[in-house]
Amino acid sequence: MSGPITSRAAAVLAFVALSQSARAEPWVFKYDEFPEALSAAAAQVDGGQFYTQPGFVRGESFGQIYRPLPEMFPLQILGFDLILAAPPFASGTLFTNATIEVYNSESKTPDPGNAPIFSISTGDLFNPTTQEIGFPLQGNVGLSIQFDLSEEDNRPPMLTGGNIWVMVRFDDEAMSLSSEWNSLQCLQIDGLICGCQNVGTVHDSGIVKNANVIHHMAPLGACSGPSMGWTYMEDAPSTNSGFTIDGDIIMRLRAEVAAAPCEPACDDLACGDDGCGGSCGTCSPSTFCVDGGCVSCQPDCLSKQCGDNGCGGSCGTCGNTQTCGNDFFCHDDCAPQCSGKDCGPDGCGSTCGSCESGLACTAGTCRAACAPACDNKDCGPDGCGGACGTCDGGLSCIGGQCQAPCEPACGDKQCGADGCGGTCGSCDSGETCASGQCEGAAPALMVTNVSPNSGLARVPTPISITGKGFMAGAQVKVGATDCTDEIVTGDGLISATVPGLTVGQYSVIVVNPDDAVATLPNAFQVNPLDLVDPTPGNSDGGCATGGSETLLAGLAGLAIVTLATRLRTRVPRQEE
Repeated sequence: MSGPITSRAAAVLAFVALSQSARAEPWVFKYDEFPEALSAAAAQVDGGQFYTQPGFVRGESFGQIYRPLPEMFPLQILGFDLILAAPPFASGTLFTNATIEVYNSESKTPDPGNAPIFSISTGDLFNPTTQEIGFPLQGNVGLSIQFDLSEEDNRPPMLTGGNIWVMVRFDDEAMSLSSEWNSLQCLQIDGLICGCQNVGTVHDSGIVKNANVIHHMAPLGACSGPSMGWTYMEDAPSTNSGFTIDGDIIMRLRAEVAAAPCEPACDDLACGDDGCGGSCGTCSPSTFCVDGGCVSCQPDCLSKQCGDNGCGGSCGTCGNTQTCGNDFFCHDDCAPQCSGKDCGPDGCGSTCGSCESGLACTAGTCRAACAPACDNKDCGPDGCGGACGTCDGGLSCIGGQCQAPCEPACGDKQCGADGCGGTCGSCDSGETCASGQCEGAAPALMVTNVSPNSGLARVPTPISITGKGFMAGAQVKVGATDCTDEIVTGDGLISATVPGLTVGQYSVIVVNPDDAVATLPNAFQVNPLDLVDPTPGNSDGGCATGGSETLLAGLAGLAIVTLATRLRTRVPRQEE
């Protein structure tokens, strides 16, 4: 419903969270793709392109359903975080009054089926910046609402089970804001188009089903009426365009829980147990899961304690005073290992036999005694454990001949051969020896930035890629598509052309001729040629028909404002 958002807001403050129990654990319920910390999420959202939905009328609400696991109860809600969008072309800062509602129910549908267990108006929020009561919703601001746990009326009650709904209900009338939101869908025409609110929800790139919910005028798309309906966002199509509300609201619920749920441990594991009763993945029918990896050979260690596992590995090792027997178990009483041996040690401190005179034991077999090989040799080993002679007078044995000691030829060399069988030195870790000098290893391949970071659908876009470790002949990919016109300038810059792609977000990949690969995830955005559909036939009504979303560009200057609930105690402005 809107165009690019570019308005800015002032930043504020920090908060104090009150613990209810020494055993309680903090937990954040969220569905969006951004980091858990609101400040980190705002940093990623700031300046990006996202969907927005401002088409709510008075009395309609949006929110999310959170489903704690049984072990997380009892549960105390501490507060919630929210990022909203502001109209990109508003002449001044626009605000919207709302009521925040918390529901608790066992309902399996989007309708909680009961009244809220707690609600608070934005008019009752304490603003730490002005030191006054009242803070209406404002776009392009990351709002952190903290419930005052010290007073029962200022916080939701402790919960012992069920699902949790957090809803934001608009208290103000929708306005005719087509010029502010850059969309004819925000006009007001009695009975046909309901207008838009001064702020809208912000959505990420994908939606978690049965998580985001709206409470809307019924029938879907009505501007007013006596009845209301609860609907999952993905099930709320526009009556005109057929689009749905796609993407999770950037909204989180913060709580203290009795016990945090088990988090699967699958780092670097392709298969096997995830530590929480689930699986990290399954292997193909022709492979087997061994130590978290899929391998082609299945080790055979059933009823084995030690010995060969059939795949080149071991089923285990025995203690210092034990021996692995032929039954693949460790035994304290040593069993001689003489199968196929005529002589030599039996593995238990004795021998498997001795050889007759003139024969020697070689690899467990008696063979003819060794004949020393000393032809044309003055010194050195004779091949039978002895020596062909020794050198006198300070001479050294080199190649079987007594020669004057070798003088290493190192000169200015830091590394490499010294000409006498030794070295002139070794290089530090990460360095290589070239022509007797230690040189730094080639810089690791890395992509740090892509400029520009966006283009239009089906239109080729020239880009510049900065980083390090680029080699001549490097190939550039955007997603799975090869770029053209690659030019490598030094090891830190590549220019290339992105071919015309479809709308979406793509990773930028650089592949060096030595097959080294570096990736910058989600670094290039392909936008539609026409971000706003001005056709009157696509006019939008209330929240339900507001599912026709448009890209939201330039969410700039996101600030973080932390608010506290104060229902009964109002703090006066501090006088200086």
